Amino acid sequence: MSSFGVVIPVYCHHTQGYLRFKQCLHSLREQHFGDFSVIVVDDGSPETHAPEKLRQEAPYRTRWIRLPHNQGRAVARNVGWQAAPFPWILFLDADMVLHPEALGTHFRFHRTRGQGWIGQGKVIGQSQIDKRPIASVWTDASQAFFATGHVSVAREALERTGGFDEAFTQYGWEDLELGLRLQQQGYRRAHLKSAKAYHWEPPLNASQWSRDLAKEQQRARGALYLLAKHPQQGRYLCQATLLDAAVANGLRQLLPMPDLLPRLLQLQQTHPKMALAFYRGILHQYYVQALQELLKANKEAPEL
Repeated sequence: MSSFGVVIPVYCHHTQGYLRFKQCLHSLREQHFGDFSVIVVDDGSPETHAPEKLRQEAPYRTRWIRLPHNQGRAVARNVGWQAAPFPWILFLDADMVLHPEALGTHFRFHRTRGQGWIGQGKVIGQSQIDKRPIASVWTDASQAFFATGHVSVAREALERTGGFDEAFTQYGWEDLELGLRLQQQGYRRAHLKSAKAYHWEPPLNASQWSRDLAKEQQRARGALYLLAKHPQQGRYLCQATLLDAAVANGLRQLLPMPDLLPRLLQLQQTHPKMALAFYRGILHQYYVQALQELLKANKEAPEL
């Protein structure tokens, strides 16, 4: 039996995502550590970009599971780890490309530290698929406790907590909410700097603002559910305090994104990761605004 089960939820709905998943599978075939199996959970991808067409690109020990329709990442990840009877689980996003030493680093970490630890792999943004990037403090410094783009954990921990809460159907939060429960159970985390994954980050363009804004509004709705489950810890994790609201309002007034975007596109030509960091920072303030509006509406709603 393998030591590691690599769980990859995938929803390919465009050509770029399909090609990036192909690279993800190829990077798994190039791992220097070989004692692992892969579980691919296709979350209802359209037939035109069906991930199953890439079977020949996958490592030898790969199991393919197709869900009948798109159900969200929480469901897909639960299906994956529950189908992986291995002592350790590595969650990996389908648009990640692993460095050849990454899986071996996760394995050595858990063999040394034991069941009570989470191994958070390093994620480095990549805007050019054919070039390996250099890590940047601007975009590659996430402090999330359990970011499932690239993280490993004992299967026992998932069994104890019940895994991901499948009520998270909107974009975001299902992994961080599980991270809160893992913390409450006493699990600790370490950053594995030598376990690297490269994440596709397409360059900014003038047409993406409305799409990204809609995604942040979805994230605000997910945050509302997280706050209902974890009112104390979630308040700071979701940035739902009055101070967060005041800062967000000030930044939106000072730096309105529709006016700022052309300048960021110019900055991208010389400092692409700095431009992306500023873009994400301002976009995040619109998430905070959306969350505050939902909280206010929820508070003012009449009780039945």
